[in-house]
Amino acid sequence: MTTFETDTAPAMSPTQTLRRTTPAAPVRIVHLGLGAFHRAHQAWYTQHASDGAQWGIAAFTGRRPDAALALSAQDGLFTLIERGGSGDKFELMTSIVEAHDGADVATLSRLVAAPSTAMVTLTITEAAYNLAADGSLDLSNPAVQGDIDALRALTAHTTDDAGHLADAVTAAGRLVQALTVRREAGPGPSPSYLVTIWPTTRPPHALPLVAWPTSSILT
Repeated sequence: MTTFETDTAPAMSPTQTLRRTTPAAPVRIVHLGLGAFHRAHQAWYTQHASDGAQWGIAAFTGRRPDAALALSAQDGLFTLIERGGSGDKFELMTSIVEAHDGADVATLSRLVAAPSTAMVTLTITEAAYNLAADGSLDLSNPAVQGDIDALRALTAHTTDDAGHLADAVTAAGRLVQALTVRREAGPGPSPSYLVTIWPTTRPPHALPLVAWPTSSILT
C-alpha cells in the first residue's frame, strides 16, 4: 500500500490519471453499492487484510453509473484521505479492480457465477431494499413486481418477442438474477453474503433478500 502524510503527498495535475503499475488482485468479491461508504470502509479493510492482495473487488453502482465510469477510467484506483488533528493522510486504494454500471446485469451475473467469486456484499440504503411497513418485501411496488416477473421468465427461460430476457432493476432483484445464473452454471457452493448496511429499525435477519430466490415467491 502507498500512504503519504500531508506534507509529503506528491503533487498531481488536475488532469493526471491514476494507472496500475502492478497486476490487480483477482476478483473474489462482487459488491453492489459503489458509494463513499464502501470506498472508505470495506475497500480499505479488504486492502489491509493480511491476504488482501488475493481479494479483488468488482463493484457495481446503484442508480447512476457515474462512479463506475470515473473509476474505470483510472483502473479502479482512487485516493482515500484520512483527516486528523495532526494532518491529513493520503492512501492509494487498489482493492477495487473492476467498476461497473449497476444496470449491467449481464456482467454482474457473469462475475457472481464465476467459480473464483467467494463473497457477495452490499452497501445500499434502506429504501433500496423495497420493504413494506411490516418489513416484508413490498409486492405492491411496480419495480419489485417487475423484477419478480423477470425472474420468473429467467427461470422458465422465457424471452420477449425480440428474444431477450428482461433484467431486474432493483438491487435485490439483480442479486437474485445473478445467483440464478450461478446456480444454473453449477460452479459449486453459493458465495457467502454480507449485508453491511440495513434498515436501522429492523434486525438484519428480517431483510427479505432470501425471499427472492426461486422458491415460493416465483412459483
